[in-house]
Amino acid sequence: MSSAAALIVILLCARETTGATLNNISSCYNFTGNEALTALILRSSLSFVSLMLGIPIVVLWIIQMCSSRKPIKDTDRLIIYISIATTLYASTQALQWLHLYASDTYCSVLGAIIEYVSLSMLVLTACIDFHLSLLILQTRCLKVVPKGTSTYRRQEIAYLLLTALLPLLFIPWPFIFDSYGESGAWCWIKLADVQCKPILKGVILSTMLYYAWAAVLLPYAVIITSVVVAILCCRKAQRPHSSVYALLGYLAIFASTTIMSGVGGVLLWWDSGTYGYLLVQTLSEPTFTVLSNMLVCFYMSWLWYHSRPVYQYYGLAPESCNYSD
Repeated sequence: MSSAAALIVILLCARETTGATLNNISSCYNFTGNEALTALILRSSLSFVSLMLGIPIVVLWIIQMCSSRKPIKDTDRLIIYISIATTLYASTQALQWLHLYASDTYCSVLGAIIEYVSLSMLVLTACIDFHLSLLILQTRCLKVVPKGTSTYRRQEIAYLLLTALLPLLFIPWPFIFDSYGESGAWCWIKLADVQCKPILKGVILSTMLYYAWAAVLLPYAVIITSVVVAILCCRKAQRPHSSVYALLGYLAIFASTTIMSGVGGVLLWWDSGTYGYLLVQTLSEPTFTVLSNMLVCFYMSWLWYHSRPVYQYYGLAPESCNYSD
């Protein structure tokens, strides 16, 4: 589960002997089991759309990385990793509905996978924030020209290792406390029992393993995006490579959907579970993946329109445009 503010308690369904169902809705909230099922279907459907957008993008990027005779820019490579991460995340969200008919073990495993992908998305977003701030600081404030690709290659390895390995340090914690399982209409860390009472260890784990991270990263992303946009607008300098604008767009999507998810979750808890708030909180996450993949599609189309050589379609700006890094 990937949202910015804690949805502390949400219990939408009870398990019957034939499997999970959303028909027996808890009395804690003001929506029915059918409404909860509709929200889950919409969540999975949007994630499936994002998955169908993301798979061709990832395939094209991988083909280009293997066949390109020229190096791909650092910011374009970050966009490649965004495509891969959002597609993986969309695939886990698209499978959420299966837990209605699967075992508790399936839901626990899916919850762990979602926790891993969610933390990886946060770490990757933090790396993008850091890289953009470093890039703008060097080229706009210190007037330092980046030294070739070797410096970035070391940074790239660090970004990839942090994104892939850092979440692995935290994934086992909910297993130790038997906290993975049904978390409302989807699988994540269990936050409430069948009597709608908060599970303290689940609340603590969810806060430590996701919400605290998001609470730190969200203002960081907003600040970095605002500062970079202000510098680009106010300083008379050569415009950056178009991929910088794509990364700024990604950070804007991340910030807006995270705020939307947080507001929906808080109001859902505060207002005793109104269905509209449930939809806002539930659909913000797949909306993030859909918009991110649409942004990458638009960026690739823009490069195709403005580039003549085929290799430039995948992230190398036309030489005539004279972009800077």
